[in-house]
Amino acid sequence: LALCLFAVIYATNRSMGSQKDLMETTAKATADALKLQLTAVTGALYTMATCVRIQPDWNSLQEEFPTVAGYVYNELRSEKAQGLSGIVYLPFGIVSAVYPPNSSAQPTLGYDLFQPGASENLQIFNAVKRRSLTYSGPLQLKPGSVPSIVGRYPMFIQNVTEDEAWNHPYNMTNPSFCPPGLCYNATTGEKFWGFVATYLSADALFHGKGSRFDLLVSNNYAYRLTKTERDIRTGILEETIIAESGSFQDENSAQLDVQIPGADWKLQVYNPQIQDTLDTRNGLVALIVVAAFIVSGLLLLLLTSNTEAVLLLREQVATNDALETANDRLAEAKCVLETEKQQREALLERQLKLIACFDETGKKSSKQGTMDRIAEVRGHMTESKANFFSDCDIEMLELLGEGTFGKVHKGLWRSTVVAIKIMMLPASMSGAEKREKMVVWEA
Repeated sequence: LALCLFAVIYATNRSMGSQKDLMETTAKATADALKLQLTAVTGALYTMATCVRIQPDWNSLQEEFPTVAGYVYNELRSEKAQGLSGIVYLPFGIVSAVYPPNSSAQPTLGYDLFQPGASENLQIFNAVKRRSLTYSGPLQLKPGSVPSIVGRYPMFIQNVTEDEAWNHPYNMTNPSFCPPGLCYNATTGEKFWGFVATYLSADALFHGKGSRFDLLVSNNYAYRLTKTERDIRTGILEETIIAESGSFQDENSAQLDVQIPGADWKLQVYNPQIQDTLDTRNGLVALIVVAAFIVSGLLLLLLTSNTEAVLLLREQVATNDALETANDRLAEAKCVLETEKQQREALLERQLKLIACFDETGKKSSKQGTMDRIAEVRGHMTESKANFFSDCDIEMLELLGEGTFGKVHKGLWRSTVVAIKIMMLPASMSGAEKREKMVVWEA
């Protein structure tokens, strides 16, 4: 079971490791592709900004704009700058020139980014304050339009007065609303000209043909692209989602920072197969653990049964030993009873012979004296004893005890252990008394 558990964990970890490596490689390739596309767009912004820096006068820019913007636009499209939908000039933040013209994805001519209440005020102020290229969005440039990623490059012209207008198309000398000191520096004579901007369709960038993000989705990967911006009014960092797809989990996801000018973007890519593999591993581990418990329970049951069987076997052995002991005792008791039976049969036979002697002697003359009758009976008994013991071998062994009228020896009779009693009468007794005593004892 431990080997199975190790094999499952090892195999699933190897599988998840491979999936994570592939996911991280795919995420890096996607981030690099995104940076490559934005780098191409950044080049376009710098090209258009160079034209403004060389000749900031609006009359000259307006005349050259269609040619320069058209060339840059077509070059980027041929280089597969996916999603590029337009290039825009915004002197003092007002949309004044758009290429390609009459595009539904372009902002409306005359739209003022600085007007109070505009949804982009915060991003505009951030861009002017940084004085560097920034990307923001996705933004809806006008009602019903496709959201776009907007790249804005703020232009500053040096050595001019605060009233310099550069022949602004709307006869303005300053943006409609700009915090003091943000759009003009009286010390250096540097003034905010406006923005050079590009617009990229977010839909084409993230879901267009050949898009790296579309490739992530086709490979069943989930992704999330977020940006972090600091509010210049509160100083608080705010994170917003630029694009996402699929059910996403932060755990086990690949996270990459995407270096975008003027913005902190982060790409997270998640492979649901990793979670599926992890769930499968957890399920198999749980199954193995349950199987281990079941096997342990069976082994415990087997061990308990074996212990009970050993105890029963020991009880049976003890019972057999007791029965064997009882059988030995029964055999000994049987031998004792057999010996007692033989002894009683012998005694009964002697008594019957004694009674028969008394019956025979009773037929003789009554005049015969009592002692003569006793002597006659004794003679018959002696004869009977002689006949009874004639075929027997009596062996006398050690002395067991002695008393006033006799001694008791251990002996063998017919291979049976018996007690042999030797009668000893006192010398002071008369012959008649001795004979009478002997008759009584033998009876």
